[in-house]
Amino acid sequence: MLLAFALSATYIWMAVAVALASLVGFYLLYRVDDKIERRREKVSELATWLEQHHLELAAKPLKKYSVGDYDGALEASVEAYNKLDTEPERKAHFQAIGLKLIGKLMHEDSDYAQKVLDEAEKFRVILKNKREAEAEIKELEDARELAKAQKAVAAAKPAEPAAAVAKA
Repeated sequence: MLLAFALSATYIWMAVAVALASLVGFYLLYRVDDKIERRREKVSELATWLEQHHLELAAKPLKKYSVGDYDGALEASVEAYNKLDTEPERKAHFQAIGLKLIGKLMHEDSDYAQKVLDEAEKFRVILKNKREAEAEIKELEDARELAKAQKAVAAAKPAEPAAAVAKA
């Protein structure tokens, strides 16, 4: 009888240990899942904000990620990369975004929008002047390199003997 009680007590403690381990496992799994869900909610909010500011190419992969579609997120990222692969495509895309944002600003606050346009024009002039200055510097460097090359060629030519010059 004592042996039967000892065995049943062991089984009871084993059952209690399995139940506690299951509860701890469920709690940890729930916490991890909750953390993932909060991260996805924040990504979804970011995607919505990007769409509101006309950055659809960046928002599309984030939306796919926020619902757990990792393959779709990867495909959307590759699609965005391919769309912005060359310089003219990038420039046209960001100009379109800029025009949309300026239109939105003009609609909401025309004074602020005008200030933004003025600052953008100043920045464009600065960049243009910088490009022109860089082009002039490059031309000067090229001229210096050409002069050095001509001097090197002149120094490398052997001096003609005076007799050869006299015969001619």
